[in-house]
Amino acid sequence: MRIRFQRPYCNWSHGGVLASLLPQEFISAGKPKEACDMYMHNQDWDAAMRIAERYDPTMVSDILVAQARVAAERKQWLPAEVRA
Repeated sequence: MRIRFQRPYCNWSHGGVLASLLPQEFISAGKPKEACDMYMHNQDWDAAMRIAERYDPTMVSDILVAQARVAAERKQWLPAEVRA
């Protein structure tokens, strides 16, 4: 039996015990972008890239831009230039 999940519930459990299960649930539901968004929100760029490269290559550029933007906001210029 597959558990159906709702977006608000996922947001609520985002930082809890179920957080490790959510990416696979998003992917199983055909929503890899949601899994990438979750990782991007936590600035877990490597995990976001793994999901994007495997399930939704169109997200790769969004992840790189978000990563560069965060580096620039922190005035980490070299990572921002390399990522952009």
